[in-house]
Amino acid sequence: RLREVRDAWTERDLSDLKGSVADSWRRKTNLSRRRILGDLYGLIRQQYLRASAHFTADLVLYQRRQAELHALIWESVMRHAPGYGLRERPIDVLAHSLGGTMAFDLAVSGHPALHIGSLITCANQTGFFHAIGASSAQADPNATLMLPDTIGSWRNFYVPLDPYAFLCAPTFRLHDGSSPADVEVHGGDRRDRLVTHAAAHYWTHPVVLEGVRAELGLPPPDPEAT
Repeated sequence: RLREVRDAWTERDLSDLKGSVADSWRRKTNLSRRRILGDLYGLIRQQYLRASAHFTADLVLYQRRQAELHALIWESVMRHAPGYGLRERPIDVLAHSLGGTMAFDLAVSGHPALHIGSLITCANQTGFFHAIGASSAQADPNATLMLPDTIGSWRNFYVPLDPYAFLCAPTFRLHDGSSPADVEVHGGDRRDRLVTHAAAHYWTHPVVLEGVRAELGLPPPDPEAT
């Protein structure tokens, strides 16, 4: 049974596993059931701890070297898109995980502030950081934060089973009073779909790709293109 769980985890899909487990679960003794649940918990905990270690290390590094990392982002903008990122020429940002928080911090409290036309985030934690009072924005964590006009629009993609993906709409309001758009990557019948926190699982998903094109006003892909 544990092999089936591992295979399902590798495929990031529980649909084939549910029927098999439900069928055999009724024939198991209480001791066997506890062992299955223990193995499943151990597998999930192992995956979670591995991801947590990497995320925590990135977060500590960012907090310790925030000014330096912000300067590197500005240097990259000036090198690859000279003249952009200013009020007259805002830049569009597509970011994953802590990268979205960096972009948010640069726009809200950066010196100078980074002006963003469309902010597109995947698996973002900015709403969580604000709710616990750890955001760079000096504001009441219990209140909805009104953002400056340095962020024009904000589309945030998340997967319910990604432990590091948080909503933004309940926490923030854009300068025009509208809410950021939280987009669930897997919903409805696919709510059980597993996705790791890795950027590749977001960047290649059709919901994200379609949403990015819509946000940036890009045409749909040519079906005849190779």
